[in-house]
Amino acid sequence: MSRPHGPSDQASGGIPSTTLPPLFAQIFATAADAMLVVDGTGQIVLANAQCAQLFGYPIERLHGLTIDQLVPTRLRTAHRQHRRAYSQHASPRPMGLNTTLRARHADGSEIPVEISLSPLEVEGLAFVCANIRNVSELRRVQQAVERVNRAEAVAEFGRLALGTQSMADTVGYACRLIREHLKCDAVMIARCGSTALQPQLEAGCESDAERLVGLLPHVARAMGRLVTKQAEPVLLIKEPSQVAPTLAEALRGANFRSALVCAIPDAEGRSGLIGAFGALGNTFASEDSSFLRALANTLGAVRQRRSAEEQLFQSQRLEALG
Repeated sequence: MSRPHGPSDQASGGIPSTTLPPLFAQIFATAADAMLVVDGTGQIVLANAQCAQLFGYPIERLHGLTIDQLVPTRLRTAHRQHRRAYSQHASPRPMGLNTTLRARHADGSEIPVEISLSPLEVEGLAFVCANIRNVSELRRVQQAVERVNRAEAVAEFGRLALGTQSMADTVGYACRLIREHLKCDAVMIARCGSTALQPQLEAGCESDAERLVGLLPHVARAMGRLVTKQAEPVLLIKEPSQVAPTLAEALRGANFRSALVCAIPDAEGRSGLIGAFGALGNTFASEDSSFLRALANTLGAVRQRRSAEEQLFQSQRLEALG
């Protein structure tokens, strides 16, 4: 098994050769998953062949990197914070089971991974062993299943929306679907009314009103700017730093870091907004917008149908009076 180069392992901060019995070295080298060992400063001191294959670096090059360099640039600051917090309370811990972790390949591409961390102490020095698994294929299967589930949910929502007379019930059901399928912390369904810059939350969507009321005008303005650029405007925010300072401040004030918002269409353009918000960054992916837009189109169709029914009823009433 390859080890770091240098005058001596002890001097370079690596694991002393006397602590690597042949059996351990063989298990480490032949493990099915990528494995690496990191010292207290975050520098990689050991890596196996599977790790080199996963990240696209020769093993000797991996020994010259820090673990932060195997993380996408946009996530490195948060990763350093997590690493420091883990070092203070180190314990065996799986990561990425309920959320997608991202690693960075040598060519700059991103790899979805699951990671298991195990603290080590060797001759008084603290290390962490990371077992890393590429879950690209697993994620593809999960996404295919999720697409089917979402399609069935949208179809069921359409049937329910057309069969109920209560718009509040329809909105409430849409909120439940968004929470279930997008795993978000807050849901917004709002009507624009006479001015698109002053949307009002729909009845049936009041549970997050306190957090959303100050954020709504900023989201509406951001969506207004997108209307001139996109046929079907979608506001996807993965981190507050990506958007204008006023909107970023409003997001942080409501304890959100990510958002996904679509327009609810009507015959004249957009009659409202539908959105999901997350307390963590990078909560939503671009494919999530298809599900949200499908719900938005259904809500828009229901609104137009009920508006037409009301106009017809009013016309018939006036005709009867005449």
